[in-house]
Amino acid sequence: MDITQASNTIQSSLASINSLRTDEGFYVKLSKAKEFAASEGAETIFQVTRVRHKKRIPEDIAADEPVVNTETKFKTNVYFGIYDRLINEYQDKFSDFENSVRMFSCLLPKHLGEISQFTQLANIYAKDVDEDCAVAEYNQCSLLGNETKEIRDKLENATVQEVLAFLKSIGLNTAYPNVVVLYRILGTISVSSAGAERSFSKLKLIKSYLRSTMSEERLSCLALISTERDKAESIDFEAVITRFSNMKKRKIVL
Repeated sequence: MDITQASNTIQSSLASINSLRTDEGFYVKLSKAKEFAASEGAETIFQVTRVRHKKRIPEDIAADEPVVNTETKFKTNVYFGIYDRLINEYQDKFSDFENSVRMFSCLLPKHLGEISQFTQLANIYAKDVDEDCAVAEYNQCSLLGNETKEIRDKLENATVQEVLAFLKSIGLNTAYPNVVVLYRILGTISVSSAGAERSFSKLKLIKSYLRSTMSEERLSCLALISTERDKAESIDFEAVITRFSNMKKRKIVL
């Protein structure tokens, strides 16, 4: 899953949460909760609590009317409070993520042609691409996307990997190297930090106090083998051993 697909998933989830944060959503959930409580033999009526009246200050224009209905009080203070907190956490958590998606949106097939946005993107990654050549290549890609209806339909809802595969299939990955680099950057941006956190956890297991003198290169190689375990297990070890035995003898610092 690339960040554009993740962004669509996030927006869909946020829309579902917002739809639940309504009076209709509350009464649907309340009905299901009452059915479950009744099946378990629990009470389905909100308990009435004593209403505390706040002392009125002379400067107050009007006194605050306390909520007497316990169902309305629960809806306002608990149900809506939980969903408001969840929505705020969603927005705070993924605000930077959405900015990244917005920055790379010009590379999506349905947004091809946004030259100003692409120019800013190429400027940000000036160390990886040639800015002027990248803009020229992007203009050509935009014309290619609008050239035929077949190409437009094929790329309209394509993912980053599918766009890269399409460019490679028609031999344009060498014609537009700077644009391809930006597509690869977009495709390799991590959706979450779980992978990085797992890598650090694995490092603690690899470099223990018994292996404290391990060199950085060996540690990096062992960490790569550990994190890419599926690929490592598919390697033919006999071929690796044979190749290693045919190499010249040399001492390796461990």
